[in-house]
Amino acid sequence: MTRPVLIVTGSATGIGLAAARLLSSRYLVVTTWNRTPPAQTDLDFINGASVQCDLSREEDCAHLVQEACKLGSLRGLVHSAAVNPTPAPSVAEMSLEFWNRILTNNLTSTFLLCRAVLPELRKNGGGSIVLVSSTAGRNGFSLAGGQPGHAKTAYATSKAGIIAFTRGLAREVAGENIRVNCVAPGPIDTRMLPNREATEKRVPMGRIGTPEECAKAISFMLDEATFTTGCTFDVCGGQYMN
Repeated sequence: MTRPVLIVTGSATGIGLAAARLLSSRYLVVTTWNRTPPAQTDLDFINGASVQCDLSREEDCAHLVQEACKLGSLRGLVHSAAVNPTPAPSVAEMSLEFWNRILTNNLTSTFLLCRAVLPELRKNGGGSIVLVSSTAGRNGFSLAGGQPGHAKTAYATSKAGIIAFTRGLAREVAGENIRVNCVAPGPIDTRMLPNREATEKRVPMGRIGTPEECAKAISFMLDEATFTTGCTFDVCGGQYMN
């Protein structure tokens, strides 16, 4: 029996790569990348396809879904792709171009990709969407921001928007056998995390998380939490306690 198809964005590195590897045992995984191509050794696990695309572009999202559907029945989406420049300017120093770049790449891409995926999930009888936010979206700042004046307000705003979008979309499609949930990682050992030693001292569990720990949470929300929708699952070592 042919395995269902799953799109995992941001899968060249970090959380997206870990999720794609883990989920490839159950799905034909379509991975994505934009500016940074995956290392050849990281492509060995791919059992579906790898697509270069700019998820802030409507036409690229449509193309990605078309490529995924060539493999079979699209049943899920994990949207992990994001930009998180470090250091980041304070609001008083922030240009409109910088603000728009963060919001477009992190939040508008979420809308565009979900809108492109939904018709296929409906046609195939339902599915599951997991969006990747951040505890920055909970707290309004990022521990990766570093020094005062670099609170990453634009990044935090984009990630808070993903949490709100999760709830809104989940309500819209709950009656169509489509679940929409969110995972909010805290400090995770990826290339986005500077100031590692200083950051881990501020985590109650006293350490940085791994991409694999996030991948396990994503897998749970995608397939096992079958009576859960509109939920945000914090994977943060106690940085945010709900």
